[in-house]
Amino acid sequence: MLYVGGSECVLQASSSQSAESLHDNFIGFDSAPDKVVDGSAVRVRYQCSRPCQLAVEVVASTLRKTDLLVFRRKWISSTPRVLRIHQVLLRLPPSILYQHDFFNRNDLEAENVTVRAWLHHLKDIRQPGTYHGSMLKIYKVLQVTPPSQRPTKPHTECPSWSAYLVWQVSRDRLSQCPHESDVIDVLKFPLASTGEHFGVVRRFQPFMDGGLERVRLHAVTHVALSVWIYLLERCHRKLCGIIHHLDRKNAFGSVLMQLTDTGGSQQFQDSIYYDDTDGYFVIGGSKYMPGIHGYYGPIKYHRLGTEEVKFLLSNKTQVRHRCLDLLLTALFKEAVATMFPVDQEQIKITSQSMSLLQVSSCFGNHKASLLLASVLLSGLGHTVDQQQAHVYSLIGASGDDRFALMHAGYKHTQGIDGFPKDLDMAYSYYSNAGQRCFCLSFLQQYTPEHIYLSNQKDLNSLTHESSDVFQYLKLQAERGDAESQRRLGLMLYWGQNGVSKDIESALKWFERSAMQMKDPSAMYDYSILLMKGEGVKRNFTRGFQLLKKAAAMGSINALNGLGWYHGIVLNDHRNAVKYFEQAALNGSDDGMFNLGVYHLSGKNPHNPQRNEMAAFQQFLNASRFGHVAASVEAAWYLSTGSLKGVSQDVERAVIMLKKVCEQNGHLGFMIREALQAYLQGSWQEAFVKYVLAAETGLGLAQSNAAHLCEELNLSYDCQWRYHNYSILNYDPHQSALLKMGDYYYYSSSTQEDSLSLVGQAVSMYSRAALAGSPQVTDLLGL
Repeated sequence: MLYVGGSECVLQASSSQSAESLHDNFIGFDSAPDKVVDGSAVRVRYQCSRPCQLAVEVVASTLRKTDLLVFRRKWISSTPRVLRIHQVLLRLPPSILYQHDFFNRNDLEAENVTVRAWLHHLKDIRQPGTYHGSMLKIYKVLQVTPPSQRPTKPHTECPSWSAYLVWQVSRDRLSQCPHESDVIDVLKFPLASTGEHFGVVRRFQPFMDGGLERVRLHAVTHVALSVWIYLLERCHRKLCGIIHHLDRKNAFGSVLMQLTDTGGSQQFQDSIYYDDTDGYFVIGGSKYMPGIHGYYGPIKYHRLGTEEVKFLLSNKTQVRHRCLDLLLTALFKEAVATMFPVDQEQIKITSQSMSLLQVSSCFGNHKASLLLASVLLSGLGHTVDQQQAHVYSLIGASGDDRFALMHAGYKHTQGIDGFPKDLDMAYSYYSNAGQRCFCLSFLQQYTPEHIYLSNQKDLNSLTHESSDVFQYLKLQAERGDAESQRRLGLMLYWGQNGVSKDIESALKWFERSAMQMKDPSAMYDYSILLMKGEGVKRNFTRGFQLLKKAAAMGSINALNGLGWYHGIVLNDHRNAVKYFEQAALNGSDDGMFNLGVYHLSGKNPHNPQRNEMAAFQQFLNASRFGHVAASVEAAWYLSTGSLKGVSQDVERAVIMLKKVCEQNGHLGFMIREALQAYLQGSWQEAFVKYVLAAETGLGLAQSNAAHLCEELNLSYDCQWRYHNYSILNYDPHQSALLKMGDYYYYSSSTQEDSLSLVGQAVSMYSRAALAGSPQVTDLLGL
């Protein structure tokens, strides 16, 4: 311990230095200031046994940082074993000397300031020339003047009047540190897990506060997770994921919680590496592991550990109703209803209907679950009950119903109807719906057609079997017109333009068009049907011949078909990749996707190494054309951010998946049924089916549901609900924007905040104009 001028200084020596190396080496303060004063002198007395480097430093500590260097002066002494004194003048920055003002905005609120000196031999290369790595060091703590008592910095120039005015207005604003907690609510809202590979991805970032971050790095053995799960079924596989951690290389790391048939615990003998900022966590299933079949409740993550975990939900479960009990109750109510009929003119859902829907939901019909959720959320014919509606939403999603999955994804995307806005949860549901094969129950699928009930032109465009347009097309086809034959085949095959599906007749027209050898698109369509054996006997030879001729005539899809034939049937990957590349270069989304699969599998003969980046680029390109499988693959990379060079973008992934999910043929079938019911005069039936489709987030169905609310004289809230929800979509229809513009404009005359409402109306009209609405010109007076 040294005492200089009545103040206390502390001399330290590195613990790694031997007694011999410390001999004839010395450093101390001959004099040093007691306070932080600019220009004050520090006199250092020192002696080196050989050439050495010395330094005087001033460091400050704030609430956020420690050892913040504000001054340093170094010099070298080449004269050994001679006691010398070196004087250094401290030139300190204005941030630590003066108070906060116009010319000194980045003032430093230092908790303490230290002046220190150190000595280091030049030939000792084992330690760097720094204070902490030096052989001898000494420091002295200086008295700090509080910021409010510091003098004002002398001005050398005058500020402009406008700049000084802005300064006067904003000078007293207090900068606040962002709130950070070591306890994270990983999941606040229940999650339905189907037992498949679709979970919720969470990423954790380092603490912004340096102190918390240092604690986190040293608290590995104290982290804690509290997880609530409710199982619907036991794990039917070897392992089912509860929560697992994947690092930046997509390798499993801690934490890894899984469900097994036997249970038990694993004791690790070696040290465990843990960094929650490396990679991402998955709740439920992922690409590498299936999840549980059940529900997740609250999940809390204690990053710095905890001594107590509070369990918010009861361990006891009680089943209030069983399916059989519900069925008996519903049948009793139906018998009573036949004795005391309800007035059919009222738009009201009776308790009998609710009971039957509950029975249907209980026995696994999850369209009934979705309808129950829709009724309880919207208040259509029933009182609003969000909590019970959430229950039925989760029941439908856990049952793997496409509509229910899209419904849950949509609600979490927008954060409406009591669902928290959570894009990671939305991705979980949408990825499941997008991955599901749309090829099942083909006869129950139709291509979604955008027919708006409020647009008479859309209704007039419908082509029924008895219409003049359809009959003329059929006449042209029978006369041998190849294009008419192909169009007729497509209409009958997919059930387009109001025409009912007729696969047998469609195949007949496909064959007649293709056999004329004039239309490469028709030849391609029929060749694929032949090779897949869809509706006709499989014939690879004939299909391949048609495919080659179609490709020679310029069909891009035929190039992709040749790639598929060589890769799948002939196992000739070299030629398969050649055709896929040609198709992709010419704009084939299927060709892009198939080329991406080759890059991902590492089976590309030209580049046999697995190339995820090349695969991602192909998937992303194909997704821009609406390719379903490519969109699912590209969205996974965007949601996890696991690919180097591809940043996490969950919102983009959700938008991508929502678009492809709305191509669902089952959704198209529901819309077709609703349209047919409307055209036949069954408006209430049409309304119910449009509401079911609207709850999945489909803008078309929302607009048509709102139109029927008006036609059926339902409440104005009904119209507002579905028009408002339709404009929340990423690409709202112009008619919905106009309706909401009218709503805000005419409401402005009766409410106090009229200017705000007029502004919202103008915003809606402007968006409609950008969407191409010709009506906006008159409305805005342009």
